[in-house]
Amino acid sequence: MKKLIYTLLIIAIVASCSKSKLELVNPNDVQAINFWKTETDALQGVLGVYDAMQNDNLAGSQYFRLDVMTDNLTTNTNSDSWLDLRNFAGTGQSARVIGFWRWWYTVINRANLVIDKVGTMPVGSLPDASRARIIAEARFLRAYAYHELIMIYQGVPYYTKPNEALSEGIAPIKGGLIADSLINDLNNNIIPNMPVTDADGKGRATKGAAVALLGKLYMAKQDFVNAKATLSLLKQSPYSYALYSNYAKLFTPEDEFNTEAIFQVNFSASQLDGGEGFSYRIDTTTNPAVTPFGAPRNSYQVVNQFRDSYLYTDGRPRTTSTIYGTVSPLVNTNSQAINRDPRYRTTFFNNLDTTVSRKKFWNFTSTGVAFPSTANAGAVAVKKYFFISPIVYTNGNPQNYYLIRYADVLLMLAEAQLEVNSADPDIYTNLQLIRNRAGVTMFTPAAWAALSTADKRTAIRDERRWEFGFEHVRFFDFRRWGAAYTKQRLTAINTAIPASTPDVAFVQWPYPQQELDNNPALKATGNPGW
Repeated sequence: MKKLIYTLLIIAIVASCSKSKLELVNPNDVQAINFWKTETDALQGVLGVYDAMQNDNLAGSQYFRLDVMTDNLTTNTNSDSWLDLRNFAGTGQSARVIGFWRWWYTVINRANLVIDKVGTMPVGSLPDASRARIIAEARFLRAYAYHELIMIYQGVPYYTKPNEALSEGIAPIKGGLIADSLINDLNNNIIPNMPVTDADGKGRATKGAAVALLGKLYMAKQDFVNAKATLSLLKQSPYSYALYSNYAKLFTPEDEFNTEAIFQVNFSASQLDGGEGFSYRIDTTTNPAVTPFGAPRNSYQVVNQFRDSYLYTDGRPRTTSTIYGTVSPLVNTNSQAINRDPRYRTTFFNNLDTTVSRKKFWNFTSTGVAFPSTANAGAVAVKKYFFISPIVYTNGNPQNYYLIRYADVLLMLAEAQLEVNSADPDIYTNLQLIRNRAGVTMFTPAAWAALSTADKRTAIRDERRWEFGFEHVRFFDFRRWGAAYTKQRLTAINTAIPASTPDVAFVQWPYPQQELDNNPALKATGNPGW
């Protein structure tokens, strides 16, 4: 039985590769015989792969919502099937199960076409160095897509050649085997042919992004020795990554191409269909800036335990902790945001937030506020990736979305170092870099040394939670940390999860039903797991 695996490939043609959402052209409408002839054609082909990552099903809107599947965020609506998935009632017909699968495979198919076509373009049609880079770039984007798929679904079909209409589907293979293949590809074909910097235009993947992805794959396989060696490279020459000095500005359209950005998806509101739907614009012309009849982004609610977990600037907790010590003397009953880890104010809307002209973002005292409560000093809502502007962007907002930040590298490195040697002094150094940028007092060296390995592991995991709230990262961390950990964290804050939920469901989504119906090999084999 045949199936239409993908829609016809669309190649993106652009005037500039900086921030624009790529203007789309179907190569069959300009006659295939006239395409894949020049360096420009090859570049247009690889930019078409990036375009698929901008889709609303991926970075364009849905990816930050993956925190709904963690202990950071909940929802009161089943829009896009997030409530069903959070309660482990999702099926192969759930919108997100279908959307992530379909669009990551769109990325893969477009990448495979570039690899195939650019690799067979005649000698002299483009410089050898350009050919090598474009093919490596397409291989990297394919590898990134497969990393996401195996972390979401585990075992999946592994296509390395472009699929034509009515191609026969293939059986899935174990996620770990795909990871091994990606590691080999990154080491031998991708990293050697990627540039350290993107001299041609901001936004294309570089060698550093490929090294970071390699580190992520080693972490997924719990190969901490190779993860440590790989991630350490990004702290050395020829790389020049550094934590951006202002955490809050990281998540605004200002200075997006900063020293911390290793890999991001670019958006521009100046292009038709060029913007994104994940950021939140505050209109400075209204007062309060957000209606009193609902919190900002009121379809998604912050889990109270996440809100309460943030430390104060002295590095001490809101409630006594065996790791962080006794209650901070900086606790303020008028607002949980006062004296808190500054990342708190970037991650959550709270009762201190006002515009430059002192207009309230959120009218906490109005009787119509439905969530979390009226006049509540601890009331918060999702704030990250917000900006203030009176401009209404009809083509979507202009904010870029981070897929890999240097902070992620430092904290993965600290985690890998811990698992290799819990007494490694560089663990403290890497964690301290994150704390110093945040503006939170670090453990004293003696206090850190006195912690058990388990407590150090918890401290690193907590730091990742505070650093990457509402950036999709915790979902993939949960996948790495396994079913038992994920089940324990989620069932503690969500009583709607059925007691009968199998452990595998905590690390593996179901296959889309349409894929099962159309691909006999997928249905016959079932999910082989990791």
